[in-house]
This record gives sequence, C-alpha cells and structure tokens, in this order.
Amino acid sequence: MTTEKITVARRIRAAINNYQDPEPRDVALLRAYCPDYRDLLPDELACTVIEEMVKRNEEERQQVEKGKPLTA
Repeated sequence: MTTEKITVARRIRAAINNYQDPEPRDVALLRAYCPDYRDLLPDELACTVIEEMVKRNEEERQQVEKGKPLTA
C-alpha cells in the first residue's frame, strides 16, 4: 500500500502543478488511506503524505547505516 499511496499523492501533486483539478477518485483514495488527514485540501494532503514517506525513508536509511534491522 505504501507504493500506491505515494503514487496517488504524486498524481494529485502533478495535476495541481499543471493547474488541473486532481482526479476525485485519487483524492478519495488518498483520504481513505490517511483518515487522520481527510479534512486537508488535496494539495496539503498529498504534500503531507509525501513528506511522511520521505521522513520514513530517511529513518530507514539511517537504521541500515547503523546496522540495525528494519522494523515493519
């Protein structure tokens, strides 16, 4: 689901960057994936999801560098 979540967030951002409305299906899907953020505007929702994924990837990278196993 993580890959799909980031893919949907990127599609929303791409639409907004191209001055288009994101697909309602994509917005609904991302809100379903992230119920804590369902009240955010689509742009804020997508950015929040992307920022969280970047942070998570950085934390995982640091764990690997320290020789610690990744947790699920």
